[in-house]
Amino acid sequence: MALILVISGLTITCRQESSQSLPDIKSLPELKVELVLNLSDYPDIGSPAAGRISPQGEFVFFDSRLHQIMAISLDGQNKRSIGSYGQGPGEYQYVYDILADDKTLVILDERSHLIEYDWAGQLQREMKLPVGCSKILGRSGNIYYLSGRRASETEFFEHTVIKWSEEAGAVTLFKMKSDVMRTEAYSDDGKKLSGGGLVNVQDPAFAFLGTELAASSGSRYLIHFYDLAGKEIRVWEVRAPEPEFSGSWAKVFDKAGKEANAVRSIFVLPDRLAVVGNFYRDGQPRLDCFDLQGKLTSSWLMPSTGQTESGRALIESSRILIEPGYLIYFSQAEGCRIYRILSSL
Repeated sequence: MALILVISGLTITCRQESSQSLPDIKSLPELKVELVLNLSDYPDIGSPAAGRISPQGEFVFFDSRLHQIMAISLDGQNKRSIGSYGQGPGEYQYVYDILADDKTLVILDERSHLIEYDWAGQLQREMKLPVGCSKILGRSGNIYYLSGRRASETEFFEHTVIKWSEEAGAVTLFKMKSDVMRTEAYSDDGKKLSGGGLVNVQDPAFAFLGTELAASSGSRYLIHFYDLAGKEIRVWEVRAPEPEFSGSWAKVFDKAGKEANAVRSIFVLPDRLAVVGNFYRDGQPRLDCFDLQGKLTSSWLMPSTGQTESGRALIESSRILIEPGYLIYFSQAEGCRIYRILSSL
């Protein structure tokens, strides 16, 4: 189906792919995985935050408690640190995101500095972004694609996707609403603050496909695709039940009349997209995989952590990362665990 808009003689066409339905979550098998590495087993590792599996087969992560970027082999036998925390040249502050490619490790810190290291840990260059960003979506040559949350003229906040290079600077590609809600707020002495405070409810999902960008936000299961100039080129629509919130904030958001985003996260695999949705069975979200033409290829229930009796509930609040062949859970309660995916996605 094509959506056609005619504006003052200008015709804009955006293809909307034919709709398909998600299979009933009650029928989904649990994704089969095996534990590869439990970072809680290492007393010299504090609290892994942002991380990636490198092409060299290491898990590279920022330890938010020790303020250090570390790399550990997937067999757990070798550990090393990369760079150092500080304000000097090549040093980083709190790390928001990490990009790992064949030749370089790139980090984005809270100052919106991009810092590149080679895999020997040697500083290659450091760049200061002109705008605040919190996530590296991807890179094509010397051009970076990033996103960040900022105040909007019409909403509380919005997520802006930009492309940036040292030569051309920052160019805004597109924007998506960031869902927030106002709550009561109190000072340190217990006095109620006028106007209250803001709580971030949920963020859009973004992914970089090399030649395109994917994004999703809202309660409808829609994935929008943009070319690298920021023009929307197609939309995937999937028929799905009403999404739901999970975890300790669910009742608060429901009471406030908030609608959960259908898509929680989008991950890029070599020949498909893996999409984690806000649809739950016993606290476990669903995972649906699509080929690059938009055909649904497989559907799964995300595995419970299986480490404690509350493992099934803890996955609701875990941050999830899916890399080719691996599943990574970041949880404040259970730490960071890396699993090898045994099921064929």
